[in-house]
Amino acid sequence: MIVFCYILKMADDRFYTGITKNLKNRIEQHNNGSSKFTSRFLPVRLIHFEEFSSYIEARKKEKWIKNFGARKYLIKKKFDAFEYKFDA
Repeated sequence: MIVFCYILKMADDRFYTGITKNLKNRIEQHNNGSSKFTSRFLPVRLIHFEEFSSYIEARKKEKWIKNFGARKYLIKKKFDAFEYKFDA
C-alpha cells in the first residue's frame, strides 16, 4: 500500500501538511471545499509530496513536518515550490 505525505500551499501563503492513500482525489477534495480547514483558504496548490510504504511511516513524516514547520522543511530541502498537475 502506498501512502502519501503532502504539503499544500494555501491562498494566504500558509502551508497545510497531510497524508492520504489517493493523492489526486485528496487534492480535489481540498479544492472543492470538502476539507474543513483548507476550505477557508482556496485555492490550494500541491507543492510537495513523498511516498511511503505504510500509513505509520507517512504519519511519522507528517507529524515531523508539522512540528518542524513546512516552510523550514522545504527550505532545508532547498526546494523550489511549483504546482503539480495531474493528468485528467
